[in-house]
Amino acid sequence: MDHLQLARQQLEQTKNALTKIGLEYVELDPFVMGVGVAVPYGPADYVVISVSGGGSESVLNLTSGVLQDLPREPLPVLDVCNKITRDNPIFPHFLHDAEAGWSVLVQHRALATVLYDVPGVMQVVVENLPVIARQSRERLAAAGVVGRPYTWNPADANHLLIRSMM
Repeated sequence: MDHLQLARQQLEQTKNALTKIGLEYVELDPFVMGVGVAVPYGPADYVVISVSGGGSESVLNLTSGVLQDLPREPLPVLDVCNKITRDNPIFPHFLHDAEAGWSVLVQHRALATVLYDVPGVMQVVVENLPVIARQSRERLAAAGVVGRPYTWNPADANHLLIRSMM
């Protein structure tokens, strides 16, 4: 069995669940580590829902990008992320540092069955992640952290898909 087959099956269930709660999604390019879709809300507002292969197929990653291309000064970023997460732990923020650049992401991880069995929870999380990301951009800017916001386009969405699983 191909290591992404279970992830693809889980993604099919995810798409069915999104359709049942009336949310439209866009397929994203598969990645060697997993698969995903994006739920767009506007020019900068969207959520990537990803499923990792290789043993983590029972967990959904619901992720919104806050800022990318951050300067490599972790302390101010981590300070703001810690404060935001402390104030709202259901939506943890983290600094994703990679060779390709640093980003701040907000992510909610949950067992897929919980989100399928209680569709209202899935809807609340998916609809609120972009709002939380927008508010977080403002808090980061107020703390002097500058970067480029994620925007709704294929390059940023696929970039976020990859980061959501690493």
